[in-house]
Amino acid sequence: MPAICAAYADGFGAKAVTPHHAFPDVSWPDLRSEISRELEHRKATLPKMVGEGLSQAEADRQITMFAAILEDVVRFRQSRAPIAEGKPAINPLKVERSHRFSWHERRRAIALELDYRRRTYPRMVENARLTADAARRRIHCLECMRALYELGYDWRPESGAWPHWSTTTPAQQEHAAREEWMAIESEIAARSGVAQQEMAL
Repeated sequence: MPAICAAYADGFGAKAVTPHHAFPDVSWPDLRSEISRELEHRKATLPKMVGEGLSQAEADRQITMFAAILEDVVRFRQSRAPIAEGKPAINPLKVERSHRFSWHERRRAIALELDYRRRTYPRMVENARLTADAARRRIHCLECMRALYELGYDWRPESGAWPHWSTTTPAQQEHAAREEWMAIESEIAARSGVAQQEMAL
């Protein structure tokens, strides 16, 4: 895949480990820049849509959702920072967060935005409102953010028990957690055709 998300140095770890191994051309600054851009876009446009098919509550929710995803970029970067020093990553669940959106809600929000972009960007490019390169870059960076979540970052099993995959005789709750994650992997595989090899943490 062409390098369509150029990294840049801003003190946010441009020389550190990239966010996701499948997106070597996407840096942490790239992710922060794209999520920030989308957040500012929502702040500017959604209030104008209130009363025209969009409720104030939904507008507020969509804005705070991407604020939460932006916070996650920083949190996930912190969790992976030790890797650059040859140390194990920190479980993102141990990095404090201010929002309360679930893993499923955040992943779903990104999926909805990706669907929206794939539907609308071709027409925007055709009408010269967006360049083809910018359209590809925005989609590519957002796909990288979704892929981070799909490594298992911030996922909490409903059973409350973490699935230790090396255990041959898992307890009932741990078995339920395994089944829950395997269902998610099946969904990912059905979408991309390639299953995730393993969870990050």
